Amino acid sequence: MSDAPKAVAATREGAAPAACRECAKPPAAGHTRCQRHLDLHRRRTRRKRSRERKQAFPAEQRSRLLELIANGIPLPQACETVGVAMSRVHALGRLDAQWAEHLDEALTAGRDPEITHGTSYAYKELRCRCPECRRAKYIERGPRRRPDTARSVPAPRLPDAGSHKATRPHRMTARDLDGLERLWRDGTPVDDIAEALGISQSSVYSNVKKLGLPARERPAQNRGAGGLGAEGDRMLTEMWTAGVPTTEIAQKLGMHPVTVRTHASRLDLPSSKERAKNRPRLAEEDEERVRRAGAARRRLAKIVALLEAGATIKAALNQLNLNPNCLATLRRTVPEAERQIREAYQAGAAVRAAHRPKLAATGARDGEEELRAAQLVVAAVASGQSLSAACRAAGATGSWVNARYHRHEAFRQALCAAAALHPGLDLHGWLKEHGRGGPVSKPRPPG
Repeated sequence: MSDAPKAVAATREGAAPAACRECAKPPAAGHTRCQRHLDLHRRRTRRKRSRERKQAFPAEQRSRLLELIANGIPLPQACETVGVAMSRVHALGRLDAQWAEHLDEALTAGRDPEITHGTSYAYKELRCRCPECRRAKYIERGPRRRPDTARSVPAPRLPDAGSHKATRPHRMTARDLDGLERLWRDGTPVDDIAEALGISQSSVYSNVKKLGLPARERPAQNRGAGGLGAEGDRMLTEMWTAGVPTTEIAQKLGMHPVTVRTHASRLDLPSSKERAKNRPRLAEEDEERVRRAGAARRRLAKIVALLEAGATIKAALNQLNLNPNCLATLRRTVPEAERQIREAYQAGAAVRAAHRPKLAATGARDGEEELRAAQLVVAAVASGQSLSAACRAAGATGSWVNARYHRHEAFRQALCAAAALHPGLDLHGWLKEHGRGGPVSKPRPPG
């Protein structure tokens, strides 16, 4: 068996080969070929894959794709019509500078002239893929972050056995320099350029300096006063005055609707509420306004009927299960609502007055019983009984005593004086325990 088959067999069994599969030299680390044959094998593989890519995406398909894109068909739909994947289109652009230029020209010719290009909003929201929008998107995004922070470092290239010369760095060809210039002018991130050309980021900057390419400037993200320019201010003023919706203005100018309102305020244009009042009403809006006015009038008629029957405003709203804020809505919707409510309330005054004698008589009887209960409570506390026992003796509850303590000054002074006769009686703590909201006043002993 020759050396090459032995190396292949050893590799299949999992052992490290002792010699290159194509010659007798020691293999490179982790491979079955020496470094020279490994480089030859990689070049052959690249040429083979390049031929396969061109065969899978022939010139006829390319011409058809460029024609569709130039006619305004979006790139995803054009690729689907031609029958080619978008990844293959972009991959060919990274390898063929001429194809990348043709693709950019077609995208520029077929882009929508109604929107403002060169903004990340046009790329993300309006799906424009022209070179200017791609560049704005790359600049805003910044360097692409990989999910794994620690990138895998490739194994270093080792020199052939017996050789003491270090490997030479990658030498840029004229084609590589053309691709570098195109990617740099398109605004492609430096790490993506380095990965596409197989060089380091420092090599990208050194070659850019050698080619004399202009330095990159990050565009201002915050559009301050005058950020739109004279032409942008004129377009915004015309569309704003014509009543164009804010969202449509934002799409035309390539910015957020909030930014549109900010520039409108800077130009002293009418506010959004004033524009809404002055713009022509649609038939649907008129119908909705008439419907709401009719519902408000029917609700007002029910309230007026209850007020004329002697109910108070609060009782009428509770009976109809309406919120008190409903009155403000009725006053805005129905101009005569305030007058009708006032007249209905005055008409029901006689009915409400007829019920007052009954209530007064009931209150008089209740007042006598309450006065007697209060006297019994004060007497029991003065005799040394506890407050709970005094309540039981008077037939009263702790909550009633608490309420009367806060409402009647005479009862409060009498109870404080009776409690002061017994230092061990905690009147303040007892009232706080049996209270129902509101702070409890401290006892005031007589001087």
